[in-house]
Formats: sequence, structure tokens, C-alpha cells
Amino acid sequence: MIIDKIAVILVACIVLIFLAIMYVKKQAIENLVMISFLSFFIGLYIPFTYYEMYIPLYIHIPVLIFGVILPIIIVLLQYNNIMVSSKLLYRNAQKLYKKKKYDETIQELQKLINIEGKKSEYLYLLGKCYAEKNDYLNARDCFALAIDLNKEDYLSYYELGCVLESTEKTDSAIMMFNKALALKKDMYEAYEALGICLASKGRYQEAIKIYNEGIQNCENSCELYYNLAVLQMHLNLLEPALNNLKIAVSIDDTLEEAHYNIANIRYLKGEYDVALSEYKKVTKNTEYSEKAYYKIAMIYAIQKEYEKALTIIEYLIESDASYMERIGDEIVFNPMKEQINTLFLTRSKILQEEMEEKEYVSKNKKKSHKKKKFQEKIEEESQHEKEIKQEVIEKPNIFNKKLR
Repeated sequence: MIIDKIAVILVACIVLIFLAIMYVKKQAIENLVMISFLSFFIGLYIPFTYYEMYIPLYIHIPVLIFGVILPIIIVLLQYNNIMVSSKLLYRNAQKLYKKKKYDETIQELQKLINIEGKKSEYLYLLGKCYAEKNDYLNARDCFALAIDLNKEDYLSYYELGCVLESTEKTDSAIMMFNKALALKKDMYEAYEALGICLASKGRYQEAIKIYNEGIQNCENSCELYYNLAVLQMHLNLLEPALNNLKIAVSIDDTLEEAHYNIANIRYLKGEYDVALSEYKKVTKNTEYSEKAYYKIAMIYAIQKEYEKALTIIEYLIESDASYMERIGDEIVFNPMKEQINTLFLTRSKILQEEMEEKEYVSKNKKKSHKKKKFQEKIEEESQHEKEIKQEVIEKPNIFNKKLR
């Protein structure tokens, strides 16, 4: 019937107007799609109504669903401030952050803030982006504002503490980490950061207390056991340090810095076989490889396995010549002094030859460059002379033409 069609068109027009208003006011991006679809739907429906044309049921139902019912649902969601576009924008911002596209994430979050106003979760993510960009001033302001909006936001307390620590405001950072832990007792990151801050201020006993408290609340945190062990080693408490390092590697056997420190304690206690086994576990690690090989060479020397020690010493001085001085001063290598000196002389000759070769190549490059410049200059002058000769040849011809 014509009345039904007119009613549908009126409803669609009202929905269209509301969607347009909401797009202008709140920048609801999904409204653009619905506005385009509704405009097409209304434009198509008017001729059918005017000429009283029959619309088949299989067309009528999808049109009513996508042209009237779905837009009305979106209108109701937006009327009740359940913004579909805001959620999409926030999810997109989170995806961009995971991809480390911080500038694009900031743009998305600023759109969200313009639409819905400032919210703690938006400001937290915004602060994280600024922190990743080392813009600590903006990061600090974002986290501080997030806390003002939500006093229970322990993540913002923690991140604000990290920013303050990065800007060397350690006392303020300690306060923030404590506030984060007051809200969330099992936040091992805050325990770890707080312990580091306290240790940097020389407050070792307080740091140990914090790590012990953290271990009680976060039993499976190998980082807390490791950090506690490092502090205990610093205070020469080797036995408790060794126990905590063992627990750390039992939680995560790939924690190579823990294996390296276990080896150091075993070495200090004279347990060379165990130390040797632990040092070998970190020889593939770029940070600890050479340090571990140096200690292995010392153990072989102590155990009078001089050939093995010499092989490692040769490798060390080839990879880093600065080890020659350290090895020369080490008492445990005295029984191998003659063989080590031979290695040093051979290595020194090789280094000298490499240096001379570099100097030779460098000089040749300079000479080659000068020759090239000289050749280019000669070629330019030759070309110039050719041009002058050509002019001399051409001018008489022109003059002769004029005479004729």
C-alpha cells in the first residue's frame, strides 16, 4: 500500500537527519556509510511510491532491515551514548600501538578525546605512546591526568613512576611505585622498578625487603629472585644469593644472566667444575660470551689444562685485542707465560700488518682520487680547446658568406 511506503520513507528521512546531526556533533564515522545507504534507499523508494509500483517481498525485507531497522538501532545506541565509532577507534588505536606506529596511534586517540572527552584509558595509552617516543613531558602529563580521572588506575601510577625515573626524579618515582603497589599487590613490574630505584639511592636493605615482599605476592617472578640475588651478591651474601639464583633458573632456565652469576659464585667458592658447566651455558650470549670464555680459560689454567686455556686465549685476543693486557696481568696464567707471549707477538704482528695494509689502501685511494681529478681537469681543458678551434673554423665561413 502507498501509505506503508510513505511511512517507511518518513521514518528513513527522520533517521537520516538524526544520523547527520550525530556525525557533525560526535564525528560518528559509521554514520557516513548509513547516510549514503539511506539516501540511495530513499531515492529508490520514492519513484516506487509515486507510481504505486509493486515491490517483491524478497527485496522489501532486506531493504527494511538494512534501510530502516539497522539505522534505528545505530540511532538508539548513539542516543544512549553507546558510540560504535568510539569503540572502533579505540581498538584501532590499540592495534596501531602494538605495531609501534606511535604517531598514528596518537592521532586516533586525539580523535577519540575530541569525540568523547578525556578518559583515563585513552590518556594512559596516549602517555605510553609519548613515553615510547621519549617525549617524557607529554607522557608525564597524560599519566598524571589519567590518575586524576581515575584514582584506581594503578597502571598509570606505574608508568608515571617509570617516566619520573627516566628523568632522574627517583624520589617521586618511588612514591608512584608505592601507590601502584597499594592498589595492586601482585604487580611484579612495580616491585622490580621500586627495588631498582631504592638500590640506586643506596637503600639496599629497603630494596631487599621490597623484593622479598614481591616474591611473596608474585611467586613465579624470576626477575624478582634474580634482582634480589644481585643485591645480595653486592653485599657479599653469597649463599642466599646462590639460592635465589637457583630458584630464578628453575622458573626460567633461559635466564642466562642468572647462569652467569651462578658460575661467578661457584668460581669464588672454588667449585670449578660446576662453574665451568654454568659458564658454558652462556657462551652463545652476545653480552656474556667473552666474559664467560675468559673465566673458562682461567679455570682451565687453574686445573692445569693449559692447551685448552691457550685455545680460548687465542680466540679472545683475536676477537678483542684489549684482552692481551688483562691476560698478561692475570696470575693464574703465569705457568703459560712463554706460550701466551708467543701468541701475543703473533697477534701484534697481524694487527700491525692489518694497520699497514689499511694505511696503504687509504693512501692509494687518495692518489687514485687525485689522479681522477687531474684526468678530469685535462679532459675539460681538451674539450675547451676543441670548442675554441671549432669557433675559429666556423667564423671565417660566416665571414666569407657575408662577402659573397
